[in-house]
Amino acid sequence: MTSMIIQINVDAMLAEAADRIRLHNKKTVESVLSIGRELLAVKEVIPHCDSQL
Repeated sequence: MTSMIIQINVDAMLAEAADRIRLHNKKTVESVLSIGRELLAVKEVIPHCDSQL
């Protein structure tokens, strides 16, 4: 009986960790997309330069 309780606790812990990881992943994707939009907006307003940096 004790091992079944431990297994249920482990299963719950793993499910909660998976949920947190998915949330972090979603936030990361949203951040990357947001950064990309910001870079594109900045690119539109800065003068283009033919010289190499």
